[in-house]
Amino acid sequence: MRRLFLILVLVCLPVFSFHQALMAAKSVDKIAIGTMKDFPVPSVKPFPKEKFIVFRDENGIYAVSSRCTHMGCTVIFKNKEGIFACPCHGAKFSKVGVVLSGPAMTALAWFLIEKDSGGNLYVDKSKPVAQGTKFKF
Repeated sequence: MRRLFLILVLVCLPVFSFHQALMAAKSVDKIAIGTMKDFPVPSVKPFPKEKFIVFRDENGIYAVSSRCTHMGCTVIFKNKEGIFACPCHGAKFSKVGVVLSGPAMTALAWFLIEKDSGGNLYVDKSKPVAQGTKFKF
């Protein structure tokens, strides 16, 4: 009986763990950020836990990763200067994520923003988009 139990545990546990990991990954990729009224023009709204910042200007709304492309540290957006700055190694990025100074060599990622039928906005971190891709309203 113990042998049967051990076999079941050894077979089922990896399948269950994989399923849980897959479900967790899916739920983290698409993040609700509010509605358009939560983002007046101009807006800068950080989502530190999710590692992105949402901007709204007169041309639309967009989400930029706050993860430095050098070593993965969380960059800080300095609103007065209009730049992202990495506290770890000093990299600087423009408001749209372009590298201004190293050691980072790659621009910050942009993520897709979608709106559902109820007007709720979502950032989908599993779908990077080209810089300059703004959600139009």
